[in-house]
Amino acid sequence: MTTPGREYAPKPAEGTLERALAARPRGERPRLKAEALATANAGLRSFAYGDIAIEVTRGPEVTPDGLLAVWVQASRGGLPIPVDNPYLFRNPPILASNGTWRREVDAEGSEIDRPNVEENLAGAFREIVGLAVATVATVARK
Repeated sequence: MTTPGREYAPKPAEGTLERALAARPRGERPRLKAEALATANAGLRSFAYGDIAIEVTRGPEVTPDGLLAVWVQASRGGLPIPVDNPYLFRNPPILASNGTWRREVDAEGSEIDRPNVEENLAGAFREIVGLAVATVATVARK
């Protein structure tokens, strides 16, 4: 049984970077993912995450110990949101949801919906930074 309103599609094929990372030693992968994200998003200066406006003020860049670092300013409805710069990400994701779903059978034999994700360096970067800022914004509201 499928869920109404969801678009279902087969699982996407692995991306180029995913295949390249699979051939590298596990310990090298986090730095390589951070480097790929920093390079792919080097020109990004602003984006929206839901109702939050995010301005990248520095980065993204890779720290000497292989973390992805980014400095931002954020606002909601024109009002500043307190941020905790820099945001640091160890082993950042390179996959982002493509908006479709697939049905799978879990370990207990039940059919479940899983979101389809695919290699998307811009989408993954926006998602991790946006979620980090949104989390701080939610805590600041309380």
